[in-house]
Amino acid sequence: IQRHWRTRLARDIPRVFITTSELVSMLTIPLLTILFKFTNNIAHPIGTFCKSAGFLHSYDTNSDTNTGTSTGHTRTMAPPSGKGAEFELECMHHSGANADEDNKVPESQPDVQAIIDSLLTAVLVVDADLQVLFANTAAEQLLPLSKRRLQAMPLNLVDEDISLDMARIRHCIDREQGFTDSEVQLMIDGVPRWVEVSVTPLPWSDSSSLRAQTRALVELRLIDQQKKISQELQQRTQQQAARELVRGLAHEIKNPLGGLRGAAQLLERELPREELKEFTQLIIAQADRLRNLVDRLLGPQRPGQRQITNLHSVLEQVRRLVAMEIPPGISLERDYDPSIPDFEMDPEQLQQALLNIVRNAAEALGDRGHIQLRTRTAFQVMLQGRRYRLAAEIRIIDDGPGIPEPLRDTLFYPMVTGRDGGTGLGLSIAQDLIHQHQGRIETQSRPGRTEFIIYLPLRR
Repeated sequence: IQRHWRTRLARDIPRVFITTSELVSMLTIPLLTILFKFTNNIAHPIGTFCKSAGFLHSYDTNSDTNTGTSTGHTRTMAPPSGKGAEFELECMHHSGANADEDNKVPESQPDVQAIIDSLLTAVLVVDADLQVLFANTAAEQLLPLSKRRLQAMPLNLVDEDISLDMARIRHCIDREQGFTDSEVQLMIDGVPRWVEVSVTPLPWSDSSSLRAQTRALVELRLIDQQKKISQELQQRTQQQAARELVRGLAHEIKNPLGGLRGAAQLLERELPREELKEFTQLIIAQADRLRNLVDRLLGPQRPGQRQITNLHSVLEQVRRLVAMEIPPGISLERDYDPSIPDFEMDPEQLQQALLNIVRNAAEALGDRGHIQLRTRTAFQVMLQGRRYRLAAEIRIIDDGPGIPEPLRDTLFYPMVTGRDGGTGLGLSIAQDLIHQHQGRIETQSRPGRTEFIIYLPLRR
């Protein structure tokens, strides 16, 4: 009987490794990151299995195992044969008519300045020293500075945090070669904004100079919404693939875990010496630990009980729970919008999602800092492919060091964490719970300010 259960242990333990190795060839780099983190968590209990089973086996048998140029073509028309004079007179007649039409003064000339100021694209003209010579109304609204202030400073002082290299604009003026950068970040009133920048060489006549000089026409077009939608679709696809991977992996791991635990329990009853039972107890404890980890990784699988609840009552419960855990040097501030109506939610699931995020913010701050809980109403919001006229906006803001750049794209993946001893499951579970409420969660982070923004639908 002992030999039978030792054989079961020796057979089931390698199945965990075989299942993991078969999946590696199908994974992309982000999913490999999840698998790597997952493997780190299960390595210790599996190693304990192997050592304990090896000791028990040796006890009985004592054996070992953009630029293109378009060319215009000029075509000369010859008169029809036999009709040279008539053709010439007819051409002169039409030529005279066209000349009369060209000399005719239109009743009203379009106002070029009004047209440029009506554009939604911000337009600037700068010289070789990057001094702003012209700005339209859209540029005033985007930056935001008046035309008089814009024309009194160089472009590199208008926005010092712009991610565009200003040397490229000078190169455009010197070489008369334009360029377009589709992802440039501006910091406007402390808020990062994404724009598409197009720079075109522009001949510029100056009354003080006898010849025209080249300037640069700079166009700035906001792409915040397009970038947000693109990132949301990409993250949704990758996270769905990650969830399917984790569920399949968890299922394959839980099956041999049941066999391991059962075999260890039966083997424990047959062992003649009490000190040998310590090893079977160790196998059982590690199997239970690994099963709990897999269950946490899967997260909530069933929709909770929905009811009409006030959002601020849930936030207040989160605030009270966190206030008992954080150090005295961290302050919790509230800035609520009382006009947000009650809506249908699962208060326990929403509380768990918000609690995970606020706890992450507190852990990032260390011993000192500020956390703010802010609510607002948002209008015309796209959530999971549907447009809602009204949505609740929840912002959790801290003044910590910010999210490390390598973690930003995979922040909501399971098993991804930037903290020693962290499981990497808090934000992943929070996102799943928000998605179950047909909502969306996104982040904005820089050193000194990190925001988690949650949108929940109120009215379609």
